[in-house]
Amino acid sequence: MVRSDIITNAVPLEFAYVVYDPSSITSYVAALLTFWPFFIGIGLLVAFFTTGELWICVFGSGQLFNELVNHLLKNYFQDARPPGSAKTDFGFPSSHSQWCGYSAVFLLITLAHIPWRRLTCVHRLGAVLVVALCVATPLSRLALGVHSETQVYGGVAIGAVMALIWFRFASLRVCRLALEVLACFPGLNWTIGPIVD
Repeated sequence: MVRSDIITNAVPLEFAYVVYDPSSITSYVAALLTFWPFFIGIGLLVAFFTTGELWICVFGSGQLFNELVNHLLKNYFQDARPPGSAKTDFGFPSSHSQWCGYSAVFLLITLAHIPWRRLTCVHRLGAVLVVALCVATPLSRLALGVHSETQVYGGVAIGAVMALIWFRFASLRVCRLALEVLACFPGLNWTIGPIVD
């Protein structure tokens, strides 16, 4: 499924070096999807500073831990990217795919612990959009030819497992207590969010 013809017709996306085929709308959309993990990160910062929701910090800290695990795994496996890829760093597991696997699963687990009637239509549509983009982004890595199927699907699976582990860790009594203590700091308008019993 790796496309080697992308490199010969490639141009960089203006604000970052993402190689895509300018004659293909699919390739252009795939190049744009490459930036989805960055939008998630920016969205987390904005959401935290506008809502003071500590659960966003739990999500974000897990995502940072997920990135550390990705870096360690890439250096451990040292799996080359597909032939013809413009990128030269290691490919397994795909960091975009792992990021998206973590994000989608953590979001779905969090939503599963919130009563359905408390979720507005905006929450529900937002969750569907986030999960859809988290599915499309790993597929874009295949379409751009920068990862093999094993690298992409492995990244998604590792990210999903990391989300399960991190959510469980954050739900432990000691972590809940730490969040409750942080929420009590004077002058800080922090809330705890969906804590699991």
